[in-house]
Amino acid sequence: MLRYRIVTFNIAHGRGLSPFQGLHGRRRFQRNLQKISKLLDELKPDIVALQEIDENSRWSGSFDHLSYLNALADFPHAVFGVNNRRTGGYQLNYGNAILSRHPIVAWENVTFGPTRSAKKVSCTLRSMSAGTCCPSSTFTCTIGREPTVSVRLTS
Repeated sequence: MLRYRIVTFNIAHGRGLSPFQGLHGRRRFQRNLQKISKLLDELKPDIVALQEIDENSRWSGSFDHLSYLNALADFPHAVFGVNNRRTGGYQLNYGNAILSRHPIVAWENVTFGPTRSAKKVSCTLRSMSAGTCCPSSTFTCTIGREPTVSVRLTS
């Protein structure tokens, strides 16, 4: 039986326990992402779904959080789907991301819901074992009023 260890984590723009990320400098965000990396190292997941991850947002240190976290956590596969992108004097880019130890063969980031405030990120994963393809898996993490995680194995 094929088993995946899955972690879903709303990293709240890397701000840690602070209620607002705009009050901190880059080093604070990097320290918080280092703590997340250590947690992932302890949990040893195959797949990590991240919500509210920033990509060069001014309010969270102006650096790519996924690239920084992935360099620390060492997942061979990662994708980022933007949910909010603002340019100009106060650059703001954030969304959902997936880190995976298995190849990601397809993914999408979809905004849905009547207020467009709920977010969904999904990907299809395929792993190779001894030169043969294992069953594909669809992993979906829905973020909204009632967060859900589902895994569907198909052959």
